[in-house]
Amino acid sequence: MNKLPKFIERKTVYESKFINVHRDKITTHSGNTYEHHVLQTPSDSVVSIIKNAQAQIALVSCIRYVQGTEDSLELPAGGIDPNEEPMIAAKREFREETGFEAYNLSFLGEFYPTNSMMTQKIYVFSGELDHPIERQEYDKDEVSETFWYTLEEIKDLIRNKKITCGVTLSAFACYLTRV
Repeated sequence: MNKLPKFIERKTVYESKFINVHRDKITTHSGNTYEHHVLQTPSDSVVSIIKNAQAQIALVSCIRYVQGTEDSLELPAGGIDPNEEPMIAAKREFREETGFEAYNLSFLGEFYPTNSMMTQKIYVFSGELDHPIERQEYDKDEVSETFWYTLEEIKDLIRNKKITCGVTLSAFACYLTRV
């Protein structure tokens, strides 16, 4: 027996270039009818775990209006542009947020950060800096600084609730299953 709800109709309640909100009417396998809200993003996203020559991982300090913080420690991440491959997007987002170039990227996995209501999928990559390079310009409106931490230091930051970003925590879960 198929237990997936049956789609009846959709009403769009909000649209922007960042997110659309839909109210779907669905019927469950038991015959009950419900409204289900769907958050649709225009694209999937990427997140990158990039190590330097000292085996330190890059974290960026982000300004997060919704949480009211200027120093949310996160992995570099962002949206995939139209017709862009996820790995290319990961390199671009890392460069935009840190000013550094990432090399030797490997795909680690993918996840849905809010799979009960959001369409967005996030692709996780790991990589490295092949050699020291001069830092280029980066997005100072979103990122205030780049920090480099060892994996053990990052585990301590997580235990001490200094890293609370769900995308970052999920990406580290993917990473830790492969190291």
